[in-house]
Amino acid sequence: MQTSVVELAAGFSLRSRVDRMDYLAGRAIAKAGRVTVVTAEPERVELTVADGDVHTVVLRRDGAALAATCTCSTLPVCRHAVAAEHVLWLQAKR
Repeated sequence: MQTSVVELAAGFSLRSRVDRMDYLAGRAIAKAGRVTVVTAEPERVELTVADGDVHTVVLRRDGAALAATCTCSTLPVCRHAVAAEHVLWLQAKR
């Protein structure tokens, strides 16, 4: 059985791909309730993140890893993707 996006998000795999400030900012955005799940499928989740502007984040399974794209210009991974990952983790905990 393949690992779902939510299961990959629970492993905080994006944390190691951003600096500490973006990680903390992403967590704060998530905890402030500024992330909304738009669509959720086992291999792909689309979310919106309100951080001044509203950004669209897509988290998807890429083999055994979690891949993220965002409408902001920060590459390779931004605080919005971290916020999205954190919200999926919080939902999985419930």
